[in-house]
Parts: sequence; structure tokens; C-alpha cells
Amino acid sequence: MTTITQLRTRGPVLAKRWHRSPDGTPIETGYHVAAVYSVAEHPVASIFDTARVLDGIAADSRSCVIRGRPKPTCDRTGTRRLKAHFDDAAQSWSAHDFDSIDSPDWLDWRSEPAAAAAHLRSLLPVAFHDVTCWWSFTGSQGFKHGLRMRLVFWHDLPLTCAELKLWLGERQPEPSLPRSKWPKLYPVDAQLYSRVQQIFTAAPVLANGVPDPVPVRSGVLAGRTDMVPTPWPIVPRFGAPAVEAAAAQAAAVPRDHAGAGYAYHRGRIGDDGGGFHTPMLSAASAWVAEHGASTDPAPLLADLTAAAQSAVEGLGPDRCADVADRVANLPRMIEWIRGQQLATEKQRNAIGAPCTPVSTLPTLTLLEAEAALQKVVADAFARTRQFLEFGEFFYDPPRVGIGAGIGIGKTEAAIREAVRLVADRPGVRIAFAVPTHKTGDDIAARLNAAAGSRIAASWRGIGQPDPLQPGCSMCRVPELVGAVRRSGGGVRDVCGGPQRGWCRHNPRRPGVTPVEACGYRQQIGRGVAVWVIPHAMLAGAPPAGLPEFDMLVIDEAPWLSLLGGFDINAPVRIPIDDVVRRHVLGTPDCLATLVHASAADKLRTALAGQDGLLRRAPLVEAGLGVFAVRHSAGEVWRAGSKPEIRRELPQAEALAALNASLERTPPVATIARALRLIADFLASGQDVAPETLRIEHDAEGVRCLRLKWRSDIHSGWSAGPVLYLDATLVPELARLWLPALDVATEVRARETAVRRVQVIDRQNGKTGLVYKCEDASAAQMQHHRVRRIRRLIETLAFTFRGKGAAGGPDVVVVTYKGIVARLRADMPANVAFGNFNGTRGYDGWKSCAVVVVIGRPLPAQRDVATMAAVASGRRSDAAGLPYDVAAPSALTMRDGTGRRVTMARHPDGSIDVFRQQILSEVEQAEGRARGVRRSLQSPLLSIILTAHPTELPVDSAVAQDEILNSIGIAAHLAARGIVPGNSQDAAAVLADDFDGAGDRAAALRKRMSDAGCAGALERIVTGSGPLGFEPVSSLYRVLYTGNSQVRGEALEPAPECFSTFRAYRYRRADCRKSSVALIDIHRHAEPAAALAAVVGPLASFKRIAAPAWLIDAKARVTYDQPERWFPPAPSVFTTILGTDHCSRDAASLMLPVAEDILSVRRRGALVSMHFYGAPHGVPLILIRTAGASWPPGSGRSERKSVSLPAASVFSAEDIAAAVDVPWPSILDLMADIHAQERVRAVGFDRAAVEIITDRVGTRRLSTAVAGLSSRSDHNS
Repeated sequence: MTTITQLRTRGPVLAKRWHRSPDGTPIETGYHVAAVYSVAEHPVASIFDTARVLDGIAADSRSCVIRGRPKPTCDRTGTRRLKAHFDDAAQSWSAHDFDSIDSPDWLDWRSEPAAAAAHLRSLLPVAFHDVTCWWSFTGSQGFKHGLRMRLVFWHDLPLTCAELKLWLGERQPEPSLPRSKWPKLYPVDAQLYSRVQQIFTAAPVLANGVPDPVPVRSGVLAGRTDMVPTPWPIVPRFGAPAVEAAAAQAAAVPRDHAGAGYAYHRGRIGDDGGGFHTPMLSAASAWVAEHGASTDPAPLLADLTAAAQSAVEGLGPDRCADVADRVANLPRMIEWIRGQQLATEKQRNAIGAPCTPVSTLPTLTLLEAEAALQKVVADAFARTRQFLEFGEFFYDPPRVGIGAGIGIGKTEAAIREAVRLVADRPGVRIAFAVPTHKTGDDIAARLNAAAGSRIAASWRGIGQPDPLQPGCSMCRVPELVGAVRRSGGGVRDVCGGPQRGWCRHNPRRPGVTPVEACGYRQQIGRGVAVWVIPHAMLAGAPPAGLPEFDMLVIDEAPWLSLLGGFDINAPVRIPIDDVVRRHVLGTPDCLATLVHASAADKLRTALAGQDGLLRRAPLVEAGLGVFAVRHSAGEVWRAGSKPEIRRELPQAEALAALNASLERTPPVATIARALRLIADFLASGQDVAPETLRIEHDAEGVRCLRLKWRSDIHSGWSAGPVLYLDATLVPELARLWLPALDVATEVRARETAVRRVQVIDRQNGKTGLVYKCEDASAAQMQHHRVRRIRRLIETLAFTFRGKGAAGGPDVVVVTYKGIVARLRADMPANVAFGNFNGTRGYDGWKSCAVVVVIGRPLPAQRDVATMAAVASGRRSDAAGLPYDVAAPSALTMRDGTGRRVTMARHPDGSIDVFRQQILSEVEQAEGRARGVRRSLQSPLLSIILTAHPTELPVDSAVAQDEILNSIGIAAHLAARGIVPGNSQDAAAVLADDFDGAGDRAAALRKRMSDAGCAGALERIVTGSGPLGFEPVSSLYRVLYTGNSQVRGEALEPAPECFSTFRAYRYRRADCRKSSVALIDIHRHAEPAAALAAVVGPLASFKRIAAPAWLIDAKARVTYDQPERWFPPAPSVFTTILGTDHCSRDAASLMLPVAEDILSVRRRGALVSMHFYGAPHGVPLILIRTAGASWPPGSGRSERKSVSLPAASVFSAEDIAAAVDVPWPSILDLMADIHAQERVRAVGFDRAAVEIITDRVGTRRLSTAVAGLSSRSDHNS
């Protein structure tokens, strides 16, 4: 087993320290010298385990790492760093230090640390190239010359320190120099290859005023393989001194164990020490492990037979006969090994098995990610300024793409830079494209708020509601405009003019009233610098009256909205007869009419015998040319049908007159589009149309031409610079519309208060949940699945009731649009629903307590192939291939490991990018909860009911049944607000759960018995309460905290959730025996009516005393908020999070409210650390010990005084020191604009501790505060 040995001092700091001299020059103070260390070993099994462990150790400035393994006699509580205490054990990891390596001119190690690691990796032997490694800058990076970095690798063969030194510490002989001066073959520090040599991992400690020159200190550099192929035996290139060679030979571990490789074991066949059987068995095992159980073993059998026969030469007859028997048994041995290997491979490839993750974990804190993102966006706007300054004669307009994790603030960063650009250049005009009008209103308001004046407006389309005239659309005649557009006309044709006559709602028409005036026309006159538009407008020219735009900002991906004709409910078809009909364009004998007539005649001939996708050969044979067809399309569009528009009439009458005239005219706009698509097809030179033109029959049997097309971003929007922002950016797809797109960076931040649970064995596609099933059994299974999911949502709504922000939902569910109505029926009001493709950009769920994502919007294979063909203009040869529905993939776990899952993937990468873009809705939907911005005060539980892998780190990867079966009968009854004490009435409350059972009560009892919950109903209504509840014996007894999570076996609500329940005794009219039920008066305002609605008419109903456990649960809500008892007064506690700083002698009448509790053991006694929320919303962190009374003094309250612990209190700087975070670095981060906003909102100390928590995590913060409390008590 490979381990990492951690040494920790009892005080000395094992990190370089830097401070400034009076002239500003940084001065280095070396590492402290420690005499005694405590020792800990961390088992690791891969480079990812190693990276995770080293990242954790690096956060402790009093810790370092060594390669040696402690001997059994080593005192791990306190030992000296001597070779006598540590073995030179073979380890699979190796660390390599680089000092003062010249950085190439092209390399910027600050912005590209991974590139710096790759450069240093290339200086090692070839075996290290393209291998995944963990990198970390040393404490001198940025202060001294050159690159100073440490790389850590994982080897396929464990190596001792002596072997590493023999391999990488070799020098090239120079006869004229002493050996110590010989040049190194590899630029690494060979001193590191010693069993007790310290490997320092901590970041430097910076004094006040010394900025950290390293933005990102460590990370993982991905390679093609995760293990270094280690050569064996290790042979020095130039030879080695006898002492080193002997040491390496003495330290070499036996190589007859697994991992030494086929060639090594084959070479030992017939050796005196190895014999025949063991080497042959080991060699066969190594070969099968390398090639897999399914590979034909014939070459292995032949090679091992030849090796054995060669080794047997010169041996005696008996030995030769024995070897012959072993050779004869080789096939059976190999088959046995293959069977063992097959079982191993099945286990390794099983769903949920540990594996290598497909994505890396984010390493930046939220503040660091915001700063990095702001810099990238500012650079993009700087390129825009440069273009606007020097013009298009010197620069091409930049196209910049920025990928940023959901919730980091990419839109906010763009808003800030847009406001600055408008302020610097008052004449600039920016278009801001967003997914929906609702999002556009929000962004326009944020732009105006940031600027302090009205600089932005949201453009509203024809049919959008008019905010100034409720109940009216922007255009007062939207149906009329739509009909005119379909006929080839436009908005101007309806608006009219002084010659043609005004529309009766045109603001320029004399006598029009404000109520009648068209809102669409009125918004044109607004003199704003930024117009926020929906994505759908990008395909057309900017509306008349808008300015020329200097820059386009695209927020979220608009690409799928730029594809037309894909709506299966409204396919775009045009009868062939309309396409090939001669149209009079102007006069019968004008050139336009004659050119079109010629093209129409040829097109009739070319389309006569075709069916399915349009073929090019008949078009060419008919004599059709690109110019003629394109010219004909233009003339048809320009001529139009020009129907008469009765503008003076009300909309209904004008629309009727227009429709009457349109019945006699063909759809000009569709004909022109069809001709343009035919011209594009001819110009492409392809033999078959790329899914844009297909001949088929409609429902009435009419032969039609079906159209699908791609719209480019109109030059009216994109003539200048373009900035594209997307949390799930797919560069290959975006470049189909923006070929010169430069993807600047991808910025992601780690989460601190999110627990994410994802299933590994179900995709929950539309077939199983949405589509109508003809088969009765399939329909019943679908109903069963939906019912179980509803049960989960109901229980979550009850368990987390009130845990979301006021005014917002507690639980958010995002799934398919076709199932939302079935899930929403009779659901509590604190649950909000959304559907895929309808939530991008929405910010109204950022404070919910739970988000549930059900399924993934996987498109059909033919649909993604069609999208790719239409968007790219070329049909792939692999378009007809099906999905690989079992393509291997992995979920990324929060600990850096992976869990194996399968997914559907298209074999053609150019097609698969459309699948990726569509499935990014899973991540987009979950991101509406803004998990990256959560804190301890607003934690988030995320449940993803699909095995589709995303880049989101997962805490628990479980089978779906573990989640859905974890909801007990009692929990479901509580979620519905009625908990009867008998099984018959309980089954009536859950009638839909037992609709297929003959005896519902018996079915309910059996389910509870199978779950081990027999008697739970009686226990709840009359006995000890829900599972896991402990009665209160004192006023401040620590109860269940209420932070319910999916914990594997049960998703049970906390007892505090029952605080709104009341106990009632009732008797049904058809029953002689009374029963007891608990009813939630929060959900059922009329308890008797609610109970009667499910169990039947009641003969009697009265309230009774609640069971003891329920009294305790309700009491806790009151007792935990004693500030309600007393008038406000200054707090007695000097806190660390921004409350008033009074002396300890001052009396206080206010106690904060416990929100979360963490038990820690201090000096042998179990105490509790409480995260409090004061009445004014400011949280505190206090360590409580016994001995104080509450409230202080007497006569201040009628209630009995209670035991209140004293509090150990500390400053933010104390806590920073306790967690080994340099206080100056915190002060540097506090200068950020967002940190200053938090300071103004909650105070300096609380904002500082929030930054510290982001850096080190809540668990380490809690442990550090506990340690401070221990020292404080000891000192006092």
C-alpha cells in the first residue's frame, strides 16, 4: 500500500515567510527548525488521491511531507526526523522540485500555471511526458527569478528513494570537474529523493503589505495517462558510483509481486530464485491484466511455451518432465486467469465503481473566481475599446467567448464593463442579447442601477405585454402584423405613413390617445445606449429606428434558436405546385418575370421524380444554376404579394379582409426561402441536401417541400465586436456561427455549502416519464414512477418548509414540460416548477433550500444529426449511426474521485456537440439555485435524478431506489399534513399510493413491516415521536438540527417540522372506535374538513393534548428564540462576525438563535459549537461551556432563569492565524469590490470570516475555533 507521510510541528511554521524592507524590497525568512513532529499516514491509490491529500496538507503551514514510512517503533505523537525512525519503502508517488528554471518568452505563468507545469514536465525523461501530475508553486515563486515549482507523479511501479535518485539524480561526467560540479541530466533537486527529506507544501506566509504574486498555487495537469511507465531495472546512463548502485540494489523491493510487468516475470522463468510455476503464473497474469480478458491468449501461450522450453535446456530429465507438465497445463491456467480478470473488469466497470473523473474540481474560491472573471471580461472590453478607437481598417472586430461557472457573476461583470464603456464613450451603442424578455427586463434594470441613470431599455416585440398599458400588447394589432409578415410584408406595411395612411394606433397619427397609441412604435424613440434584446431577434435586422450598434454581448447560448423549421408540431411545408408556379413579378414581360418563369419551369422538371432529401443531380440536369435560382428568390421576395391592408379598421375586421385577399395569393415569404435554400444547396456542391430540403406528403396527401434552415446573426447586430458569455460554452458549436471566436478562459469556483446527491443507475428519459404508453403494463409502470417522484417532492416540501428565503420557494423542481402538470397537481405552495429550456438566466430561485432535477432533455439521434447538417451545411457520413447508449463516463465526486456511469453519445463529434449543448440544460437548471453562492446561513441540497454526468461535483452517488425508497410512510403522511394512528385511515390519506391494492390497510402495514417501521404510526401519535428523536430534558438540550439530508437509508423530517401539528381525537361515522390523528394546521386551516375529505364523514372530532414529544418539539421553537421574551439590549458577547463590541461585564438580555450545531470533543468533554443567527440577522460563532445563568440578574422576566454557557470569543484575525491563513492575504481580498459590499452589509469581521471560510472550509474553521477556545480556557 502506498501512503503519504505527513509531519506536523507543535508550533514552528514550515513555510517561507516574506516581509518588506524599508525600501519596499521583499525579504525572505527561511523555514523554522522543528525538533519534534507528530506523524500521520494517508493511504493513496492514484494521482487524484495524492492531489487531494497534498491539497489538504498544503493548507496547514505547520505540516510537510516525507517519502519515508514510519517504522513500527516510531512514536507518532512526537518523533525526531531521523532515518532510524523511517523506512525507505517503495512508493508509487514521486515529487520533483524545480528551482530557478528560465521561463520561455511565450509563457505567462501567472495566467497559465498549467502551461508552466507542462513546460517543466517536458524537461523530465520521456516516460513523464503526457502523464497526469499534481503541480504546486513553491514559496519563492514570484519573489525570485525563474520558475519554481513542484511536480508530483504516480508510477505504475513503486520506487524507493534510492531508485529515484539513481534514475533522476544522475549527472553527466566532466573529467575536468569534481563530481559535485557535474551538470545534472535533469533540472531537479536530487536532495528530495531521501526518506526523511522534507517536502514543503504550504503557501508562503506574507507579512502585512506583501501581495501574493501567485494567483493559483496548485492544480492538476491532465495527461494522456495517469501513471508513469517506469523502466525496470533502472540503469544509469553514464554509470553510477558503487555506493549509489549498491544502495539502490539493497533498497530494491522484490519484483515478484503484482505490478512488475510481463517482461520482468517472463525473464525470471527458470531462474534459481523463481523457478517455473510462479514466474509463469505472474507473467500470464500481467499479460492478461494489460490486454484484457477478451483478448485472444494464443500469443501469450506461444511465448510462455517458448520461454519455458528455452529455460529448461541443460536441466535433468525429471526437471524437464515437470516443466513439460506445467507447459501442458498452461491453457487451463490462462483460462482461469482470464476468468479472474473478467470478474475484476466487471467489478471495475460496474455502474458506480470508483474511476477517474472526467472533469477536474474547481480550486478557486468565489472571490478569487469573481476577480479572475472580472479581469477576463475587462480584457474583452479593452479589445472592444481598441477596435472602436482605431477602427476596422487596422483590426478585425474581436469575437471573444468566456466560459464561467453558473452563479459566479459573468452577467454582472459584463454589466459593469458596459456601464464603464458607455460612460467613457457616450456615443457608443451596445446590444445585449439574452434568452427571454423577462431576463431582459432584469438586466436592463441592473444596467440602469449600475449607471445611476437610464442608459438601457429592454426591447419588447410585437406581441409582448405593454408595461405602460396593462392588458395590452406592445403592438395593438399583433395578429394583423403576423399575417402581413407571413405574406411577405413587414411591420412598416401595417404602421403605414402619410401617403399610404396611418395605422389607427400609430403615435404619429393626429388625434390618437395615449391609451390607443402603439407601444411598439413609442419605444423606438428612447435615446438609450444599451438595448437588451431576446435571442430570437438576432436572426433578423434591427428594427427600424434603432441605432447602429457598436458591440454585441450575447448572454447564454442562442444557437438552437437560430435553427428554423424544427418544430414537429408546426413543420414548415410548401406545396410543390406553389414553388414551381410562374409568378408575375411586376409586369408579365419584365426581365424579373421572365427569369423567374425560366427557373420555375426547370425546377418543375427537376422535382418531378424526387422524393425524400433533395438530390442535386436532377437540378443540374434540368439546367438550374445558382445565380438564376438566387436571383429568382430575390425577385419573388421583393415583389411580394402586397395585399391590401385596411389600416383604418379595427384589428378583427382588417385581419378578415387581409385573409380574404391572401387566399388568392401564394405564401411569398416561404417560396422565397425555399428558392434561397435550393440555391445554397446547388452552391454547396453536395449530392444530397443537408436536411434542409425534403420532399414529403402532408396529412392531406399533398406533395410538399419541407424546409429547415439556419439563420446567421444579422450583420446589423454583429458588425462590431462580439462578447459571448455562457456557463456551459461548447466552442465547436459556437464557432459554426462565430468562426473567429477566441475562447478566453473558463472560470469556475468551488462550492462551500452544497450537498449534491445524484443517481447512477437511471436516466429518467421522456419514454419512461412523459410519452403516452399504449401498453397497459408500461402505462402502469410510468404511473408508478411518477407517483414515487411526487412522494419525494411532497416530503421535501414538508421537511424543508420555511428553509428558503421569504417570498421564494423552498423546493424547486425542474423537469420535462410534459410532466410538470402531473407533478404540480395538489402540490404544496412552497414548491416551484420549471421545465428544461425555460430557465436559462432566471434568478428567482437563488435562495431555495432544495433543487431537484428530474431527467435530461436528450434529443433523438436523428434530430441532432439534422441540426448538425443544417447548421454546418454538410451532411455527415455518420449521420445515420445510432447513439452509443452505453458510452463510459463518470461523475466527478467532491473528493476528486469518479464514479462510473454510462451515457448516450454520438460517434461523430461534429454531431455530438449539439447533444452536449442541449444536455447542458441539466447543469443550467440546477444552477438556478446558485449553489456557488451558498453559505452556512443558506445551505442547498441538490438532488439530480439522472445519471447524466456534468461538471458539478457530487457528494453522494447512489442508486435511485435508495432515494425514492428512503421516504417512509410516516414521512409521507406528515408531508400531506395528516398522520392518523391507524393503518386504515393512513391508507386512505395515501390512497393514490395503494390504488392497485385490494386491501390498502394490509398493504400499508406490510410496507411498514418490510421497512422495519412497524408501529411507527402509534409511536408518532401517542408515543415517543419520529425516528431519531430524543425528548428534551433541559431547556437548551441539543436536539436534531433539522438540516435533513439524503443520508442513504432514510429521508425523515426533523421533529421540529411537526411544530405546526395539533392532536385530535376523532371517530368515523362508520366506526364505533375512536382514533387519534396529528393534523398540520399550517396546511389544513380546517382540520375536521380535511380529515373528513380523506377518511369519510366524522361522527366526532375534538382537539386533545399533544403527545409529549410534540410538546417538546414545539417548545424548542420558542425556547430557542428567547429574544422574543425581552426588549433588545446590547449583546454581552464580543463576537467575531460584526456585532457590537461591548465589554464582558455588560449585562445582556438577548440570546441568539441556534441554526446549526457541530459537536467537538475538547479536553475529554463533548461540547457544542453553535452557529447563531442574532435577531438582526448577523450570525455569531460561540463555544459554549457550562456555568452561566440566563438571564443575568433577576426581575427582568417572569420566566425561570436557565443554564446558559459562557462564551469564548475571538477576532477574525485570531481565527485567520488559527487556520494558518495569512492575515495580509485576507486584507488583500477584502479590497475587492464584492468584499467591500459585504462589509457594508454585514460588517468587517463577518465579511472577513466569510472569506476565511471560503479558503479553508467550514470543518477546518470549526476545528480551529474549538482549539482557540481550549487555549483560551487554559490561559484563564
